[in-house]
Parts: sequence; structure tokens; C-alpha cells
Amino acid sequence: IDASRLEFAKKCGATHTLLVGRDDSEEGVATRVSDILGAMPDRTVECSGAQFAVNLAVHATKPGGQVVIIGHGPTSVSFPVVQTVAKEIEIKGSFRYVNTWPTVIEMLSCGKIDVKPLVTHRYRLEQTLEAFEMAKSGQGVKVMINCGQ
Repeated sequence: IDASRLEFAKKCGATHTLLVGRDDSEEGVATRVSDILGAMPDRTVECSGAQFAVNLAVHATKPGGQVVIIGHGPTSVSFPVVQTVAKEIEIKGSFRYVNTWPTVIEMLSCGKIDVKPLVTHRYRLEQTLEAFEMAKSGQGVKVMINCGQ
């Protein structure tokens, strides 16, 4: 829903992006996802927790596929249960990224990934309120507060 974030994703190496409008249907966006990728994805990773995105994950994923929900969204989110069951989609959740740190550390160490561009704003401790306002505004990707100086 944010063209500037999609541009940022492209700069960080995303090969496919899709701008979703507020009036778009889950089914319509799922069709566009399939068109862009050339097929429905085997696995869909949903990281926002937004109701629309959770439903979209089910609609977009191929039958027999897997939807992984990462992070923490609202306390309660509904699923299109009939479609989930009919398509025999496996739903998995991940909150603390168990067993992923060794892989990430290795990828960082050998230069396979560069996370530095993700920190878009840096603040001193006395600028904490400004830092939180920036994070709340959605303009930053990752906002860092330096507590050491």
C-alpha cells in the first residue's frame, strides 16, 4: 500500500513488488501475485499481521502450500477457513525466529546480505521521542536509538 516502501524493497534486492490499493479484493490481488510470479507460490510468508494480508496469503498460496505468519499482529485475526481447508494449506507461526540466528549470522559474515540500508534513521538517547514519532509515522524502515552516547 506504500509505493515508497516498494521502491526501497527494490533497492534492497526485491525482484517482484506489487502495489495494493485500499479497494482491491484479496482474490484480485492473489491473481495479480500469480501473474507476476508465473504461478501461485508454494510458500507465502506474511509479516504484517494485517487482516487483509493474512487472508491474501491463503488466497494466493497454491493448494497443498504453506503459509507462515511471522511476528505479532493483532490479538485475534480470522482466516478464510473453508478455503484453507479446501486447498489443504498448512499454516505455521513464528514469533521468536527459533534456530534462525546462526543462518543469519553466517549470511551477514560472508556478505550475502547487507542489513545496513534497513536502518534508515538514527537518534541519540535524548531524541527518543523524535525517534518514536518517526517510527510511528511509517517513514522509516528501522529506527535506531543510540543509548551509548
